[in-house]
Amino acid sequence: MTKGLETSGNNVTTDTFFTSFDLAKEMEKKNLTLLGTIRKNKPELPQELVTTRGRDVYSTKFGYQDKTMLASYCPRKRKIVTLLLTLHEISDSEKKKPQMIIDYNKRMSGVDTIDKLVQTYIVKRQTKRWPVTVFYNMIHASVLNLHYMVSPKRRLENKRGYK
Repeated sequence: MTKGLETSGNNVTTDTFFTSFDLAKEMEKKNLTLLGTIRKNKPELPQELVTTRGRDVYSTKFGYQDKTMLASYCPRKRKIVTLLLTLHEISDSEKKKPQMIIDYNKRMSGVDTIDKLVQTYIVKRQTKRWPVTVFYNMIHASVLNLHYMVSPKRRLENKRGYK
């Protein structure tokens, strides 16, 4: 998916489904940075970063390995957000939210918007086979694209000469 971006120094933002230490190493080889939430059940994660016991609200814990950084942020009681990234710092905001979470939220808002739009007309079924999951996601993306293509606003643009 990153073909053509090698050695560009761009950032790739991923969701929990794709984020892993192996992906971070591959991105590093291609001179790309990675930012993404990571699931708490990954065996590579230290227990101190995924436990909520004894954590204050708005507290952040960090872990480093080579050029990869893990951040564990506690936005509210009994909730942990864990991110894997390459280079960021803490913001000066009131909630002392790490800059990586601000960047992640800014970049992933498009994906979340698409997920919310597709959720209304979902055809996805529970399955353990990943090709079926990919197929369902392709159907959802196609439906969303079709909706955009036939929406009244889009038809107005076409009438103005943008065919």
